[in-house]
Amino acid sequence: MKKNRISKNYFVNLVSKLSIGKGVEGKFYNTGGVVVVTFECQKGKNGQISKTFRVGRKSTVRFSFANPNEAWRTLTEKHGLQPPKTLIQIELPQRNTMRETRITDRKRYLNLIQAVSTGNYGYINDRPVDLGRQIAEHENMQRVQDYAEHKDVFCHGIGLRYVKLFLNRIIKDGDNVAKMYRLALEIEGVNIAAKKALMKYHSDYYNYDKKEEMLRELICLCQGQNVNYGVQHSTVPAATHVIYFDLPECEQISFHTNLEEADSHPVYNGEWDGRKCSTMGKLESAIWARYENQLREKYNVIQ
Repeated sequence: MKKNRISKNYFVNLVSKLSIGKGVEGKFYNTGGVVVVTFECQKGKNGQISKTFRVGRKSTVRFSFANPNEAWRTLTEKHGLQPPKTLIQIELPQRNTMRETRITDRKRYLNLIQAVSTGNYGYINDRPVDLGRQIAEHENMQRVQDYAEHKDVFCHGIGLRYVKLFLNRIIKDGDNVAKMYRLALEIEGVNIAAKKALMKYHSDYYNYDKKEEMLRELICLCQGQNVNYGVQHSTVPAATHVIYFDLPECEQISFHTNLEEADSHPVYNGEWDGRKCSTMGKLESAIWARYENQLREKYNVIQ
């Protein structure tokens, strides 16, 4: 299929006209797949305007694009990238507004909790409410809270950190089930970290990229061990699919995902169990059921 590319003139014209607090994001292409490039224009602490771009969402290396022609050359020649099919205009957060954002979000969340408990969704802070989005944000908060509550008391008080260290040790002995549990815990951890992001381009938001990489690793492990997994289309606007895993001795766990190759995986033949914010509890029960004796002996668990 022929891909429609943008012209160099269009690109140069667009990035040269970026205003402060604005950005442009495009999906460039190389032999390995899609590379996301983000351009941004912000005012630095010294008051000077900073125009930069970075290749890859997780990259901390930024390149100046004061000369858009040079930016184009750096992308297409130095990095061997093909122009994107489209460029998406994004708005970047202004500096010195993080505290105000946190306060505003906190008030909004408190109002949301009250609205959910009373069933009065009409208006929050005198603004019309996108009910689906607000409920999703509320559920994200619950999931973050659930993760925090499990960390210190995970597996009868051993704690999540020490359980991970235990799993690391037996993984070295060739225990692939432990590796599945360990990966699932890591996926949930970066998923929670991403949900803490206050805005789309907050640094925590890029944990979603780590999540996708780990999901691919868990999929490969399940395929090698003949463990049932599958995908279904998502009803949540922020994700294209839901991927389900039936890990050994573990109840169904699932994650929303935007994996580009999701449709190439088998369709999950079951149904969602309807249990929200339950991933940590399910993994905890599975790990304890499988390794109880070893955990009790190693960490002197007596209850």
